[in-house]
Parts: sequence; C-alpha cells; structure tokens
Amino acid sequence: MTLMSLAEKLSDLTRQALSYTDARDWAALELLQNEREKLLLQLRDHISERPVQSEKESLRLAEILKQIKDADQGMSQRIERLKSELLDENHDLKKGQRMQKAYKPLG
Repeated sequence: MTLMSLAEKLSDLTRQALSYTDARDWAALELLQNEREKLLLQLRDHISERPVQSEKESLRLAEILKQIKDADQGMSQRIERLKSELLDENHDLKKGQRMQKAYKPLG
C-alpha cells in the first residue's frame, strides 16, 4: 500500500468509528479500533522507511492526519459524554433501589 492509500484508509476507518460511536455499537467500534491501530502502525513504519518526497503529498498527508486527529477528539468527547450519562443513570437507579428498599413494608 502506498502512503496516501494507508492514510486515506485510516481516515475512512476513523469516519466509520465515529458513526459506530454515535450508534453506540461498542463491539463494532472495538474491532474497528484494532484495525485502525494496525493501519496507524503501518503508516508510521511507511513514513519512517520512505519519507514523504513531494510538498503536495506532504500537505495532503498533513490534512488527512488533522482530520483523523479532529475525529478522534470528537469521538473521545462523545464517549466521555456517554460515559457520564451512563454513570448518572446508574446513580439514579441505585438511588431508586435504595429508596424502594427503605420504604418496603416490613414483614
């Protein structure tokens, strides 16, 4: 695979990961994250072995990597927000269970 095809594939997978995050499809997201990690390592190795030669390719690569970084940050923010919502729901549920137990008739 060429450097640009690796970067574009990683960008495509990142967009898919973002949609899995929005859909709360955690199993699919985990599999995709593993694939993204492998591609990222391949991209790193490719760059270290064969540095970017043209300015045009360098600018395009920088643009793709910035889009990936921005998407990753957005995904992280969404996941943190969802985590907070789930923790709040869990807290409310436990509170309700404690109240139910406290007001349960004796005997």
